[in-house]
Amino acid sequence: MLVLLDPAAELAVLATAGHVPPLVVRPGTAPELADLPVGPPLGTGFGGYESRHCPLPPGTLLPAYTDGLVERRGEDIDTGLAALTHASVTAGNALPVILNTVLDRPAPANSDDAVTLLAARTLREPLGPR
Repeated sequence: MLVLLDPAAELAVLATAGHVPPLVVRPGTAPELADLPVGPPLGTGFGGYESRHCPLPPGTLLPAYTDGLVERRGEDIDTGLAALTHASVTAGNALPVILNTVLDRPAPANSDDAVTLLAARTLREPLGPR
């Protein structure tokens, strides 16, 4: 996944290369999956990567993760993605609490794949001249 942040414009440009979409948690809203088309994995020789603009107001949380967090053998990956959007994640919580909440959601220990989770948050106060 590629994320280009423009904090001044409160915007990110997102693209994926065969990866699951990041979670977006804006202040005062429920978690949602970024609306991204899935591009082909890097190195396959197939092109067609598309990017999307994603508004990121101050205090927005952007967790990115590997498919091991949401994919289970014998279960459609959309089921795992939907469960992730229902995790009790609030943009204002401390990052360690958020990471633990996401990792402790139902059955992550039963994953057949490695799990990686990275979370970033936009500043609550915009940077300006001092």
